[in-house]
Amino acid sequence: VTGPGAAAHGAAAGEPAGPRGVTGGRRTAGDIAPAGGRPAPPAPPFGGHRAAPGTTTDPPDVLGGMRRYARRARRTAPVRAVVFDIGGVLEFTPALGVTDKWERRLGLPSGELNRLAGDVWRGGSVGTFTEDGVHRALGERLGIDQVIVASLMNDVWTEYLGTLNTELCSYARALRPRYRTGILSNSLVGCREREQSRYGFEQLVDDLVYSHEVGIAKPDPRIYRLSCERLGVSPEETVFVDDNPACVEAAGALGFHTVHFRDTAQTIAAIDGRLAAG
Repeated sequence: VTGPGAAAHGAAAGEPAGPRGVTGGRRTAGDIAPAGGRPAPPAPPFGGHRAAPGTTTDPPDVLGGMRRYARRARRTAPVRAVVFDIGGVLEFTPALGVTDKWERRLGLPSGELNRLAGDVWRGGSVGTFTEDGVHRALGERLGIDQVIVASLMNDVWTEYLGTLNTELCSYARALRPRYRTGILSNSLVGCREREQSRYGFEQLVDDLVYSHEVGIAKPDPRIYRLSCERLGVSPEETVFVDDNPACVEAAGALGFHTVHFRDTAQTIAAIDGRLAAG
């Protein structure tokens, strides 16, 4: 299901919203709908905090100037913080086929679940829907009662939460207190409580920014700046890690040192390299 997870965890703006909101990363009921990472294409799968609404619309010449300035600033600022995405980075969130399963169960044609529920996942990823509101809207859009909605959402959360990347989380924990650490994730309303209960992210890092709590999502520049403000650092003093290329590129344009997550060993080596360089 590319729904909540997609929009929330990671569909980028302009991509369809799912729980994670950005293409790449975790999938969600947003897989059902057209997301950390979080434009507006069809909703990505749950896996990954995806890029979501709010992608920058600055013209290429402006972005080019921002990137040149960011490169110069990065050469002089010492690294003081590391910020991680969740879906597809701190969590392994493979697609479990939730959307296909529920389209078959409900007798819907392929792609219909995402079409019907896309606005629900998007709203859930930026806080315009409460968790109860998501459930009610799904019942209305799909013509199902709340018992069936609860079963659907149970599958959505199973895919959305995935399993913990224990090696990377141990590495992140060891960065403190020498470095400030944070989480910046496109999310789905209800995920903080579930991730805290299962993985204890509030004890892992100094600060967590969830898109559904702040009303903006990656790759909107404002959410990156908010993360820095809350950590007391500048983008040029921060390493940002994400599995979604659009979210990585947006961070780089703002001056962050960026690491595109492909696997855990590569990511740890890349972060270590950035820290050693300054």
